[in-house]
Amino acid sequence: MSLFILEPAGYPPKQFGRPEPKFITNLGCLINLCEFRLGTTFYNTRRLALAMGRAIYKEDVDWQHEEDDSDSTVGTDESTHINFEVGDCGLSHRTQPWKQFWPPKSGSAMLNMLKTQEPEVLTCRFDISRPFDRPWRRWTTPATVEEVDCTVEVASRLGRSTPPGRVPASANLPNTGTIRDELDQQLEKLRLPTARPSTFSHLAPVPLYQHEKPYKCQLPENLFKEYKMHNLVAMNHTVAINDISGHEDFFSLAVSGFEFARCPVDVGEWSDKRVSDIYLPRLVEWLKERLGCRDVFCYAYNFRQHSTSLEEAQAGQKFESKLPFFRAHCDATEATCRARLQLYFPDCIDDIMKDRVRFINIWRPISPAPVEDCPLAMCDFRTVDRDDLVPMDIVYPHFVDEAYEVKHNPAHRWFYKKGMQQEDVIVFKLFDSLTSEATVCPHSAFVDPSAPADAPRRASIEVKAIVLG
Repeated sequence: MSLFILEPAGYPPKQFGRPEPKFITNLGCLINLCEFRLGTTFYNTRRLALAMGRAIYKEDVDWQHEEDDSDSTVGTDESTHINFEVGDCGLSHRTQPWKQFWPPKSGSAMLNMLKTQEPEVLTCRFDISRPFDRPWRRWTTPATVEEVDCTVEVASRLGRSTPPGRVPASANLPNTGTIRDELDQQLEKLRLPTARPSTFSHLAPVPLYQHEKPYKCQLPENLFKEYKMHNLVAMNHTVAINDISGHEDFFSLAVSGFEFARCPVDVGEWSDKRVSDIYLPRLVEWLKERLGCRDVFCYAYNFRQHSTSLEEAQAGQKFESKLPFFRAHCDATEATCRARLQLYFPDCIDDIMKDRVRFINIWRPISPAPVEDCPLAMCDFRTVDRDDLVPMDIVYPHFVDEAYEVKHNPAHRWFYKKGMQQEDVIVFKLFDSLTSEATVCPHSAFVDPSAPADAPRRASIEVKAIVLG
């Protein structure tokens, strides 16, 4: 499968003695460098630049790129083309519709319009001085996803009829059934209170995905009105979500793929600077102690705030926030995680892969009041089937990321903690190289019908980290 990439998301400045090519090849996969942060071991700017330089500027890279017949361009140099090879993750039978319009073709009206109206789209790149900058947020809004009635083709279960291999066997997802029954017996003894939101969204099992890979684009919607920025179709179900309050120890990262814990930290007023200066260092030390690992590298974080619009969410805040995500999903695929390792640690990837590697997410509320508005629900790994996870492309101006959409399965068992406070955290897995344990954890925000109408709006922060050893 061939992909095309715009200006590299990250590369060291010229003063570090490297050329400044327009394109990158031979990295094996496209990676979100705009979310790159080499942990809170806190490499200085020069070390960070050199580390990224080693990832981008392989000594054996041939910068004489061959022109491919798609005539797609990258950046603002219309004379240069690149054929970017990546693994197909078992998806060669499905098309990627976004390739019809991105990258823009040489001499096209779209390319000329971008140059004049949104040149930043064509020059997006990683800025070492602003490692968490995400410029596309200035021109994108959350996708309005089509919804279909939950009676449509549920019996056909799209995932059961599609070819195997979408999710690698190494994901080690369990077969539900006996495991679910055993879990249900244990849950019956716990007698957990249950929330039943009227809408809980999943990827719909529509025939479209038999020949198209799900995708969404983070491109300027005002300039791409004639193109579909996503092909996502959602389906709402009524799902029982169990409140684990008082029984937090029943769930563990190793078995369920998530765990609830307490991690006190005094940040004061939350801001990007305080996250870098206070929260991330504290979180790294806490994770090392809790997980008994050798090192932790935080590579991304997001603030989220529930509001009627992004503008309302960000009003008066000292940080850029996203809205809660109301659809079952996993933040990354195994292929994406393995490729990030290749990119971040190119000089020692073989040594790293000899040991255990985990990608995890650490979620916590930052609003003063206990969370009643839009809590986060977790799906127990023991109840997830491999066919429930469908890889989707997330198309940014300069790279393509991959995450899992999740289809509804009656075997799923969902959990949350009602009234989480600022000291509470949820730690959950995106990937684990140790396949004898849980390896992934679907999750979603949801509207708790038992929450008071005047409950304070939820605000939260999530940090993504690589755990080594």
